[in-house]
Amino acid sequence: LSTIFEVLDIYEPSAEFEAAPDIVHPPPAPLDYTVETEEDSEFEALFAMTAIMDDLSRLRSEIRGLWAKYEAGKMDIAAVAVTTSTAIELARSYEDDIRPFMEKQGGSSIFHVKYFGAVLEAFGIDAEAKQKPTDDYNFAAYDIADTLFTNTLINIIAFVRANPLGEIPSYNGLYGWFDEVLVGSADAWDDNDAQNGETGTERDSRCATMVFFCRADLSGLIRRRQGKLVSPPLVQIFDRWTNTLQVGKGWTDLQHIMHTIRKAVDELPTSCKEPQTMLEPLELWDKGLDPIALIRTSLGQPYKDYTYCRRNFLHCGLWVHFLRTLLHQQGVSYASVPGTVLYAAQLYHALQQERCLKHAWQDMETLRKIQGNSTSFIGEPLSSFKGYFNSFCLTLGSSITN
Repeated sequence: LSTIFEVLDIYEPSAEFEAAPDIVHPPPAPLDYTVETEEDSEFEALFAMTAIMDDLSRLRSEIRGLWAKYEAGKMDIAAVAVTTSTAIELARSYEDDIRPFMEKQGGSSIFHVKYFGAVLEAFGIDAEAKQKPTDDYNFAAYDIADTLFTNTLINIIAFVRANPLGEIPSYNGLYGWFDEVLVGSADAWDDNDAQNGETGTERDSRCATMVFFCRADLSGLIRRRQGKLVSPPLVQIFDRWTNTLQVGKGWTDLQHIMHTIRKAVDELPTSCKEPQTMLEPLELWDKGLDPIALIRTSLGQPYKDYTYCRRNFLHCGLWVHFLRTLLHQQGVSYASVPGTVLYAAQLYHALQQERCLKHAWQDMETLRKIQGNSTSFIGEPLSSFKGYFNSFCLTLGSSITN
Protein backbone atom coordinates (compact mmCIF):
# COMPACT_ATOMS: atom_id res chain seq x y z
CA LEU A 1 0.00 0.00 0.00
CA SER A 2 1.32 3.37 -0.98
CA THR A 3 -1.00 5.16 1.49
CA ILE A 4 -3.08 4.02 4.43
CA PHE A 5 -6.27 5.23 2.72
CA GLU A 6 -6.15 2.81 -0.22
CA VAL A 7 -8.16 0.23 1.72
CA LEU A 8 -11.15 2.58 1.94
CA ASP A 9 -14.02 2.27 -0.56
CA ILE A 10 -15.35 5.36 -2.34
CA TYR A 11 -19.12 5.60 -2.84
CA GLU A 12 -20.37 7.81 -5.66
CA PRO A 13 -24.01 9.15 -5.59
CA SER A 14 -26.30 7.78 -8.30
CA ALA A 15 -27.65 9.89 -11.17
CA GLU A 16 -31.19 9.64 -9.75
CA PHE A 17 -30.03 11.08 -6.45
CA GLU A 18 -28.24 13.89 -8.17
CA ALA A 19 -31.37 14.73 -10.23
CA ALA A 20 -33.82 14.54 -7.31
CA PRO A 21 -35.47 17.90 -6.36
CA ASP A 22 -34.69 19.65 -3.07
CA ILE A 23 -36.82 18.84 -0.06
CA VAL A 24 -39.37 21.52 0.87
CA HIS A 25 -39.53 22.06 4.65
CA PRO A 26 -43.00 22.73 6.14
CA PRO A 27 -43.52 26.20 7.67
CA PRO A 28 -43.18 26.40 11.48
CA ALA A 29 -46.40 25.95 13.40
CA PRO A 30 -47.61 29.15 15.16
CA LEU A 31 -47.04 29.20 18.95
CA ASP A 32 -49.87 30.18 21.23
CA TYR A 33 -48.48 31.86 24.37
CA THR A 34 -50.75 31.91 27.42
CA VAL A 35 -50.05 34.48 30.11
CA GLU A 36 -50.16 33.03 33.62
CA THR A 37 -53.03 34.57 35.53
CA GLU A 38 -53.31 35.22 39.26
CA GLU A 39 -56.53 33.28 39.68
CA ASP A 40 -54.78 30.84 42.05
CA SER A 41 -52.88 33.47 44.05
CA GLU A 42 -55.00 32.80 47.16
CA PHE A 43 -54.36 29.07 46.93
CA GLU A 44 -50.64 29.73 46.59
CA ALA A 45 -50.78 32.00 49.63
CA LEU A 46 -52.62 29.32 51.63
CA PHE A 47 -50.03 26.74 50.64
CA ALA A 48 -47.16 29.10 51.53
CA MET A 49 -48.76 29.99 54.87
CA THR A 50 -49.21 26.32 55.76
CA ALA A 51 -45.59 25.58 54.91
CA ILE A 52 -44.17 28.46 56.95
CA MET A 53 -46.41 27.65 59.94
CA ASP A 54 -44.97 24.14 59.95
CA ASP A 55 -41.39 25.44 59.62
CA LEU A 56 -41.84 28.00 62.39
CA SER A 57 -43.40 25.42 64.69
CA ARG A 58 -40.45 23.09 64.18
CA LEU A 59 -37.98 25.90 64.88
CA ARG A 60 -39.91 26.90 68.00
CA SER A 61 -39.88 23.32 69.30
CA GLU A 62 -36.16 22.91 68.62
CA ILE A 63 -35.25 26.19 70.31
CA ARG A 64 -37.37 25.38 73.35
CA GLY A 65 -35.54 22.08 73.67
CA LEU A 66 -32.15 23.80 73.57
CA TRP A 67 -33.09 26.26 76.30
CA ALA A 68 -34.41 23.39 78.42
CA LYS A 69 -30.98 21.74 78.11
CA TYR A 70 -29.36 25.00 79.16
CA GLU A 71 -31.58 25.17 82.24
CA ALA A 72 -30.60 21.59 83.06
CA GLY A 73 -26.90 22.47 82.78
CA LYS A 74 -26.35 20.34 79.66
CA MET A 75 -25.58 23.20 77.26
CA ASP A 76 -23.76 26.49 77.45
CA ILE A 77 -25.72 29.73 77.15
CA ALA A 78 -23.51 31.07 74.36
CA ALA A 79 -24.05 27.98 72.19
CA VAL A 80 -27.81 28.06 72.72
CA ALA A 81 -28.02 31.82 72.12
CA VAL A 82 -26.05 31.66 68.86
CA THR A 83 -28.20 28.75 67.67
CA THR A 84 -31.35 30.69 68.56
CA SER A 85 -30.12 33.77 66.73
CA THR A 86 -29.34 31.65 63.67
CA ALA A 87 -32.81 30.10 63.82
CA ILE A 88 -34.35 33.57 63.96
CA GLU A 89 -32.47 34.64 60.85
CA LEU A 90 -33.54 31.41 59.17
CA ALA A 91 -37.16 32.14 60.06
CA ARG A 92 -36.85 35.63 58.60
CA SER A 93 -35.53 34.14 55.36
CA TYR A 94 -38.56 31.84 55.25
CA GLU A 95 -40.89 34.82 55.38
CA ASP A 96 -38.88 36.70 52.76
CA ASP A 97 -39.44 33.76 50.43
CA ILE A 98 -43.24 33.92 50.72
CA ARG A 99 -43.55 37.73 50.88
CA PRO A 100 -44.70 38.06 47.22
CA PHE A 101 -47.66 35.76 47.92
CA MET A 102 -48.56 37.60 51.13
CA GLU A 103 -48.41 41.06 49.56
CA LYS A 104 -51.06 40.04 47.05
CA GLN A 105 -53.35 39.25 49.98
CA GLY A 106 -52.78 42.51 51.86
CA GLY A 107 -49.82 41.48 53.96
CA SER A 108 -48.70 38.64 56.21
CA SER A 109 -50.51 39.59 59.42
CA ILE A 110 -53.79 40.37 57.62
CA PHE A 111 -53.76 37.13 55.68
CA HIS A 112 -52.80 35.24 58.85
CA VAL A 113 -56.16 36.21 60.39
CA LYS A 114 -57.95 34.97 57.29
CA TYR A 115 -55.89 31.78 57.36
CA PHE A 116 -56.75 31.15 61.01
CA GLY A 117 -60.45 31.52 60.22
CA ALA A 118 -60.16 29.09 57.31
CA VAL A 119 -58.43 26.48 59.50
CA LEU A 120 -61.15 26.75 62.17
CA GLU A 121 -63.81 26.40 59.52
CA ALA A 122 -62.12 23.25 58.25
CA PHE A 123 -62.26 21.84 61.80
CA GLY A 124 -65.91 22.82 62.18
CA ILE A 125 -65.22 25.45 64.87
CA ASP A 126 -67.01 28.79 64.94
CA ALA A 127 -64.39 31.40 65.81
CA GLU A 128 -67.06 33.88 66.92
CA ALA A 129 -68.73 31.51 69.39
CA LYS A 130 -67.04 33.19 72.37
CA GLN A 131 -67.66 32.15 75.96
CA LYS A 132 -67.42 35.81 77.04
CA PRO A 133 -67.78 38.99 74.99
CA THR A 134 -64.25 40.07 75.95
CA ASP A 135 -62.66 36.88 74.61
CA ASP A 136 -60.47 37.30 71.55
CA TYR A 137 -61.98 34.24 69.88
CA ASN A 138 -63.63 30.90 70.68
CA PHE A 139 -61.18 29.40 73.20
CA ALA A 140 -62.27 25.92 72.12
CA ALA A 141 -59.77 26.53 69.33
CA TYR A 142 -56.97 27.51 71.72
CA ASP A 143 -54.63 24.65 70.75
CA ILE A 144 -55.01 25.50 67.07
CA ALA A 145 -54.40 29.17 67.81
CA ASP A 146 -51.27 28.28 69.76
CA THR A 147 -49.95 26.15 66.90
CA LEU A 148 -50.59 28.95 64.41
CA PHE A 149 -49.15 31.64 66.73
CA THR A 150 -52.47 33.47 66.80
CA ASN A 151 -52.43 34.02 70.57
CA THR A 152 -49.12 35.84 70.49
CA LEU A 153 -50.06 37.87 67.42
CA ILE A 154 -53.11 39.13 69.30
CA ASN A 155 -50.87 40.19 72.19
CA ILE A 156 -48.49 42.01 69.86
CA ILE A 157 -51.33 43.91 68.18
CA ALA A 158 -52.75 44.88 71.60
CA PHE A 159 -49.33 46.10 72.69
CA VAL A 160 -48.89 48.20 69.56
CA ARG A 161 -52.29 49.79 69.99
CA ALA A 162 -51.54 50.66 73.60
CA ASN A 163 -48.13 52.17 72.80
CA PRO A 164 -48.15 54.84 70.05
CA LEU A 165 -45.18 55.19 67.75
CA GLY A 166 -42.40 57.36 69.18
CA GLU A 167 -43.24 56.77 72.83
CA ILE A 168 -41.32 54.56 75.23
CA PRO A 169 -43.58 51.62 76.22
CA SER A 170 -44.85 51.84 79.77
CA TYR A 171 -47.09 49.79 82.01
CA ASN A 172 -48.92 51.05 85.09
CA GLY A 173 -49.50 47.71 86.78
CA LEU A 174 -53.23 47.67 86.11
CA TYR A 175 -53.27 43.91 85.64
CA GLY A 176 -50.56 43.06 88.12
CA TRP A 177 -46.83 42.52 87.78
CA PHE A 178 -44.70 39.62 86.67
CA ASP A 179 -43.48 37.78 89.77
CA GLU A 180 -39.98 36.38 89.31
CA VAL A 181 -40.35 34.28 92.47
CA LEU A 182 -43.11 32.20 90.87
CA VAL A 183 -41.10 31.30 87.76
CA GLY A 184 -41.20 27.56 87.17
CA SER A 185 -43.90 26.97 89.81
CA ALA A 186 -47.45 25.76 89.29
CA ASP A 187 -48.70 29.33 89.79
CA ALA A 188 -46.50 30.81 87.07
CA TRP A 189 -48.16 32.27 84.03
CA ASP A 190 -48.21 30.18 80.89
CA ASP A 191 -50.00 30.19 77.57
CA ASN A 192 -52.97 28.26 78.97
CA ASP A 193 -54.06 31.24 81.05
CA ALA A 194 -55.72 32.56 77.94
CA GLN A 195 -58.35 29.85 78.41
CA ASN A 196 -59.19 31.37 81.78
CA GLY A 197 -60.08 34.68 80.20
CA GLU A 198 -56.76 36.54 80.11
CA THR A 199 -56.92 38.82 77.08
CA GLY A 200 -54.09 40.11 74.95
CA THR A 201 -54.27 43.56 76.55
CA GLU A 202 -53.78 42.06 80.01
CA ARG A 203 -50.36 40.78 78.96
CA ASP A 204 -48.86 44.21 78.37
CA SER A 205 -46.74 43.82 81.50
CA ARG A 206 -44.60 41.33 79.56
CA CYS A 207 -44.86 42.95 76.15
CA ALA A 208 -42.96 46.01 77.40
CA THR A 209 -39.89 43.78 77.68
CA MET A 210 -40.71 41.63 74.65
CA VAL A 211 -40.69 44.62 72.32
CA PHE A 212 -36.96 45.06 72.92
CA PHE A 213 -36.44 41.43 71.98
CA CYS A 214 -38.12 41.62 68.58
CA ARG A 215 -38.19 45.37 67.93
CA ALA A 216 -36.87 44.98 64.38
CA ASP A 217 -39.77 42.74 63.38
CA LEU A 218 -42.37 44.88 65.15
CA SER A 219 -41.29 48.11 63.49
CA GLY A 220 -43.43 47.41 60.43
CA LEU A 221 -46.45 46.61 62.56
CA ILE A 222 -45.99 49.82 64.56
CA ARG A 223 -45.74 51.98 61.45
CA ARG A 224 -48.20 50.31 59.07
CA ARG A 225 -50.10 47.89 61.29
CA GLN A 226 -48.24 45.25 59.29
CA GLY A 227 -46.00 42.92 61.26
CA LYS A 228 -43.96 39.89 60.30
CA LEU A 229 -44.97 36.30 60.84
CA VAL A 230 -41.64 35.68 62.54
CA SER A 231 -42.57 38.08 65.39
CA PRO A 232 -45.07 35.78 67.21
CA PRO A 233 -42.71 32.78 67.51
CA LEU A 234 -39.96 35.08 68.77
CA VAL A 235 -42.22 36.52 71.43
CA GLN A 236 -43.49 33.04 72.34
CA ILE A 237 -39.94 31.80 72.83
CA PHE A 238 -39.06 34.84 74.92
CA ASP A 239 -42.20 34.54 77.03
CA ARG A 240 -41.69 30.81 77.49
CA TRP A 241 -38.15 31.13 78.86
CA THR A 242 -39.17 34.11 81.00
CA ASN A 243 -41.66 31.87 82.78
CA THR A 244 -39.70 28.62 82.92
CA LEU A 245 -35.98 29.43 83.19
CA GLN A 246 -34.41 30.64 86.40
CA VAL A 247 -34.54 34.43 86.25
CA GLY A 248 -31.07 35.97 86.37
CA LYS A 249 -29.17 32.85 85.35
CA GLY A 250 -28.15 34.32 82.00
CA TRP A 251 -27.17 37.61 83.64
CA THR A 252 -25.00 35.66 86.09
CA ASP A 253 -23.24 33.94 83.18
CA LEU A 254 -22.62 37.31 81.55
CA GLN A 255 -21.25 38.78 84.77
CA HIS A 256 -18.91 35.79 85.11
CA ILE A 257 -17.31 36.30 81.69
CA MET A 258 -17.02 40.06 82.35
CA HIS A 259 -15.24 39.29 85.62
CA THR A 260 -12.93 36.86 83.79
CA ILE A 261 -11.97 39.51 81.25
CA ARG A 262 -11.35 42.16 83.88
CA LYS A 263 -9.20 39.74 85.89
CA ALA A 264 -7.22 38.71 82.79
CA VAL A 265 -6.53 42.32 81.84
CA ASP A 266 -5.58 43.31 85.40
CA GLU A 267 -2.98 40.52 85.56
CA LEU A 268 -1.24 41.69 82.37
CA PRO A 269 1.55 44.31 82.39
CA THR A 270 0.31 47.85 81.85
CA SER A 271 2.58 48.06 78.81
CA CYS A 272 0.25 45.61 77.01
CA LYS A 273 -2.13 48.12 75.45
CA GLU A 274 -3.93 45.85 73.01
CA PRO A 275 -5.65 43.65 75.63
CA GLN A 276 -6.91 46.83 77.30
CA THR A 277 -9.34 47.21 74.40
CA MET A 278 -11.31 44.26 75.78
CA LEU A 279 -12.55 46.53 78.57
CA GLU A 280 -14.26 48.93 76.16
CA PRO A 281 -17.39 46.77 75.63
CA LEU A 282 -17.70 46.44 79.41
CA GLU A 283 -18.02 50.18 79.97
CA LEU A 284 -21.77 49.82 79.53
CA TRP A 285 -21.89 47.81 82.77
CA ASP A 286 -18.67 48.79 84.58
CA LYS A 287 -20.14 51.75 86.45
CA GLY A 288 -22.99 49.66 87.78
CA LEU A 289 -25.60 51.72 85.96
CA ASP A 290 -28.31 50.06 83.89
CA PRO A 291 -29.03 52.36 80.90
CA ILE A 292 -32.61 51.11 80.62
CA ALA A 293 -33.18 51.76 84.31
CA LEU A 294 -31.80 55.28 83.91
CA ILE A 295 -34.27 56.01 81.12
CA ARG A 296 -37.20 54.55 83.06
CA THR A 297 -36.47 56.38 86.29
CA SER A 298 -35.92 59.67 84.44
CA LEU A 299 -39.45 59.30 83.06
CA GLY A 300 -40.82 58.54 86.51
CA GLN A 301 -41.51 54.89 85.66
CA PRO A 302 -40.69 52.15 88.20
CA TYR A 303 -37.96 49.82 87.02
CA LYS A 304 -35.55 47.54 88.83
CA ASP A 305 -31.94 47.63 87.69
CA TYR A 306 -30.95 45.03 85.10
CA THR A 307 -34.48 43.64 84.77
CA TYR A 308 -34.07 43.37 81.01
CA CYS A 309 -30.74 41.56 81.33
CA ARG A 310 -31.97 39.22 84.04
CA ARG A 311 -34.97 38.15 81.94
CA ASN A 312 -33.53 38.19 78.43
CA PHE A 313 -31.39 35.07 78.11
CA LEU A 314 -30.74 35.55 74.40
CA HIS A 315 -29.31 39.03 74.97
CA CYS A 316 -26.98 37.74 77.69
CA GLY A 317 -26.00 34.65 75.71
CA LEU A 318 -24.99 36.63 72.64
CA TRP A 319 -22.99 39.00 74.83
CA VAL A 320 -21.24 36.01 76.42
CA HIS A 321 -20.38 34.65 72.97
CA PHE A 322 -19.07 38.04 71.82
CA LEU A 323 -16.92 38.59 74.91
CA ARG A 324 -15.51 35.06 74.81
CA THR A 325 -14.59 35.49 71.16
CA LEU A 326 -12.93 38.78 71.99
CA LEU A 327 -11.02 37.16 74.85
CA HIS A 328 -9.90 34.24 72.68
CA GLN A 329 -8.73 36.55 69.89
CA GLN A 330 -6.70 38.64 72.28
CA GLY A 331 -5.37 35.52 73.98
CA VAL A 332 -4.16 34.00 70.72
CA SER A 333 -2.57 37.32 69.71
CA TYR A 334 -0.85 37.67 73.08
CA ALA A 335 0.33 34.06 73.21
CA SER A 336 1.67 34.23 69.64
CA VAL A 337 4.45 36.60 70.65
CA PRO A 338 7.67 34.49 70.59
CA GLY A 339 8.56 33.21 74.03
CA THR A 340 5.48 34.51 75.85
CA VAL A 341 4.10 31.09 76.77
CA LEU A 342 7.43 29.24 76.63
CA TYR A 343 9.25 31.49 79.10
CA ALA A 344 6.22 31.59 81.39
CA ALA A 345 6.19 27.77 81.44
CA GLN A 346 9.85 27.71 82.53
CA LEU A 347 9.26 30.20 85.33
CA TYR A 348 6.05 28.49 86.46
CA HIS A 349 7.81 25.13 86.68
CA ALA A 350 10.63 26.59 88.80
CA LEU A 351 8.26 28.33 91.21
CA GLN A 352 6.10 25.22 91.45
CA GLN A 353 9.07 22.97 92.23
CA GLU A 354 10.28 25.34 94.94
CA ARG A 355 6.75 25.47 96.43
CA CYS A 356 6.45 29.22 96.00
CA LEU A 357 2.91 29.06 94.61
CA LYS A 358 -0.20 28.76 96.73
CA HIS A 359 -2.39 27.63 93.85
CA ALA A 360 -1.85 25.82 90.58
CA TRP A 361 -2.10 27.78 87.34
CA GLN A 362 -4.91 25.83 85.72
CA ASP A 363 -4.43 27.26 82.23
CA MET A 364 -0.73 26.35 82.24
CA GLU A 365 -1.47 22.91 83.66
CA THR A 366 -3.99 22.32 80.87
CA LEU A 367 -1.48 23.50 78.24
CA ARG A 368 1.23 21.17 79.53
CA LYS A 369 -1.21 18.29 79.67
CA ILE A 370 -2.27 18.85 76.05
CA GLN A 371 1.15 19.56 74.51
CA GLY A 372 3.43 17.61 76.83
CA ASN A 373 6.68 18.64 78.52
CA SER A 374 8.69 18.32 75.32
CA THR A 375 7.08 21.51 74.02
CA SER A 376 8.47 23.65 76.84
CA PHE A 377 11.55 21.74 78.02
CA ILE A 378 14.59 20.14 76.46
CA GLY A 379 14.53 16.70 78.03
CA GLU A 380 12.72 16.17 81.30
CA PRO A 381 11.91 19.16 83.57
CA LEU A 382 14.69 19.65 86.13
CA SER A 383 14.35 20.25 89.87
CA SER A 384 17.39 22.30 90.90
CA PHE A 385 18.36 25.96 90.65
CA LYS A 386 21.13 25.16 88.21
CA GLY A 387 18.81 22.98 86.19
CA TYR A 388 16.19 25.77 86.01
CA PHE A 389 18.83 28.24 84.82
CA ASN A 390 20.33 25.88 82.24
CA SER A 391 16.91 24.96 80.86
CA PHE A 392 15.91 28.61 80.61
CA CYS A 393 19.16 29.50 78.81
CA LEU A 394 18.64 26.69 76.30
CA THR A 395 15.08 27.91 75.75
CA LEU A 396 16.40 31.42 75.06
CA GLY A 397 19.03 30.03 72.75
CA SER A 398 21.80 31.34 74.99
CA SER A 399 25.02 29.62 76.01
CA ILE A 400 24.97 27.85 79.37
CA THR A 401 28.67 28.42 80.06
CA ASN A 402 28.92 32.04 78.83
